[in-house]
Amino acid sequence: EEGSDSMAEIYNGLLRHIQKQSNADTAFISAAGKNGALVPGFGFIKITTDYLPDDFIQEISIKEVKDPFKILPDFTAMNSNFSDANYWFEFDDIAKQVFLDTYPESKLSSVNWGLLGGGWIKHDTIRVAKFWYKSSDKRKLMQFENGVKGYEDEFDPTNMPKVPVTDKDKADLVAQGIMPAQIPLFKDAKVVNQRTVKDPHVYWVLTNGSEILDRGEWHDSEFPFVAFIGNDQVVDGKRKIHGIIHYAKDAQKMINYMASQFVRKMSAANKAPWIADIEAIPKAMRHLYESANSEDWSVLWWNSK
Repeated sequence: EEGSDSMAEIYNGLLRHIQKQSNADTAFISAAGKNGALVPGFGFIKITTDYLPDDFIQEISIKEVKDPFKILPDFTAMNSNFSDANYWFEFDDIAKQVFLDTYPESKLSSVNWGLLGGGWIKHDTIRVAKFWYKSSDKRKLMQFENGVKGYEDEFDPTNMPKVPVTDKDKADLVAQGIMPAQIPLFKDAKVVNQRTVKDPHVYWVLTNGSEILDRGEWHDSEFPFVAFIGNDQVVDGKRKIHGIIHYAKDAQKMINYMASQFVRKMSAANKAPWIADIEAIPKAMRHLYESANSEDWSVLWWNSK
């Protein structure tokens, strides 16, 4: 519609810049490789925003997720990339001192961790979880006769979309007794289409299992995670996700078993290559037999008499 080649180039340049400064290739390979779709069957990348040093500008980054088991999506989602998930969990284990420095007001700052044990709280670490969820507002989407679209709460009588006054409108106004000089050049556009839609917002809550440490709102209407999935199937009504190499495991096990048996056979075999009657080997020749497993002798003489 209102797009252009130059605008497309600008957006492509912005996206390339984000990937370049994030070293995004590493994140993609990790999520699709051994830390993701290839082996466990699922991997993730995460979108973050960080402030630039000594500035108020935030920069978008694509982050690698080393341990996919620290990300827990909504497994009732049906899209392969979990884009239709209703929630996500993100777990992390933090060293005790780092936790106390970061959250000095926490109730756990005055607790003897050594007496707690088990669960989320260990002797020297604590697990924190960030719970991501969506909350939607109902808004009325309107389309005006001049093609302008927007939400009802975005407009008020002072900024309604305008359309030119037609000759028919002028005639009607004159018939109502309005002087031609008083007729405005533009009038409010009529609403030709409207419907109620959900306007989603993404929020997060950070907890250590016993209290809320922090909360906030994400910048976008979508969650900041993208899933890389291997084989994704529905079996007996349940979703089954496994790695791309899943079906190669049995063949590889067979190869490993054959190699192990070969090594076992060799290790159990007799290390002395010759069994001979001591009287059949002349004394002058015995040193040849003793080194025949490490030297290539052209002839090994023996006494058949």
